Amino acid sequence: MRQSVRWTYTEPRVKPNSLAGLLGLSLGTIASTKDGAFNAWRHKLTPASPVALPSIGAQIAHQNSSQYEYKGVKANGFTLWRNGAYLTLESPLIGSGTRAASSTTFPASVTESWLHWGDCNLWLKDTDGTAITIPTTPTQGSTNLGVGAVNVSKRVRTFEIDHPNNLLDQMGYRPSTGKVRGHLHTAKRETTLRLGFDVATDREAEELDWYLSQHKMAFEINGDSGTVIAGGGTFKFGFIVLIPRLQIRRIPRSEEDEFDVLTIEGRVMDDKTNPVAVAFVYNGQSTYLT
Repeated sequence: MRQSVRWTYTEPRVKPNSLAGLLGLSLGTIASTKDGAFNAWRHKLTPASPVALPSIGAQIAHQNSSQYEYKGVKANGFTLWRNGAYLTLESPLIGSGTRAASSTTFPASVTESWLHWGDCNLWLKDTDGTAITIPTTPTQGSTNLGVGAVNVSKRVRTFEIDHPNNLLDQMGYRPSTGKVRGHLHTAKRETTLRLGFDVATDREAEELDWYLSQHKMAFEINGDSGTVIAGGGTFKFGFIVLIPRLQIRRIPRSEEDEFDVLTIEGRVMDDKTNPVAVAFVYNGQSTYLT
C-alpha cells in the first residue's frame, strides 16, 4: 500500500567524521572553517527550523544482489553517550520510501581514530540567568563557558545527550504523494542531558541547590584528542558540545559500587540569545550536506 525505509545507524566507537555528518543531519545547519592553509576543518553545527531539516541519499548493496539508492533520508535525532573508554553515537534514519537502482561506486571509508572518553572534559556553570557568549573560535581542551565553570570531569561516571527530532512519519503520507512520504515535519523537540557523577561532600550542597532553587545552568563537553589533524596546523581531532541553558528536572542520589552518586537529569532550554545547542567537530573532511 505504501513504501517506507527506516533503520538505526549505530557507531559504538564513533569517529569525528561520523559525528560531524550525523549531528549535521540531525541538527540541520553546518558552517565549516578551514585551519588556515592546512587540510583540517572545524564544523559548527546548530539546529535548523523543523521544516528545514536536510535530507540525504543513502545507498545499499548486498552481495549478489541489486544496488539501490534511497532518497529523502532524514535523521530522526541522535543520542551520544559514554560507552566504556569510548563514545557511542546512535541516529535513527527515516526515508521517503523513494528508491531507484544505482551503479554509483561507493567511496572509500574515512580513516580516523575513535573518539576517546579519556580525552574529554566536562563543565557545568551556574549562569545566574545571564546568557553565555559562545566564542567564534572555541578553545579545544579548555572550557568555553567563561568564568565560573566547574570542571566535573574527574567525578563523572555516565553521560548522555538525547536529541529527538520527533519526525511525524505517519503524517508524511499525504494526498497526492502516492506510496511515498511527501512531508516529514516534526513535533515539538526536547533535548535532554543525563550526567551521573560521584558525590563530593564539599560540593554536594551547592549542586543540590542548583536543582532546589532552579538555577539556570550551562554545560560543555570538550573532547580534545591532542592529535593535530594536519602537520603545521592547530586543529586537533575532537569535538565540543555546548548547551547554553539547562534546566535541572531532577537530581536523584543513589549508590553504585559502594559509591554515592548524583545524577543530573536536565532539559535543554532556549536562552533567547544562543541556539539551544551548539556543536563543533574537528576533522580532515571539508564539507557535509552539499
